[in-house]
Amino acid sequence: MDSSLIQNEVILGVDTYLDVHVGVAINHQGKIIGTLTSIPTNTAGYQRALD
Repeated sequence: MDSSLIQNEVILGVDTYLDVHVGVAINHQGKIIGTLTSIPTNTAGYQRALD
């Protein structure tokens, strides 16, 4: 695999619950590069997560 692809890799993990979702994005080194906290499970919340 091309090492430049690995260096640009981003992993998104999401815990899904009935009323909210919580997520984190990490880079190839395992460093947190973004978080989503308490995203409501409705249309506005899903749009916020995509943005």
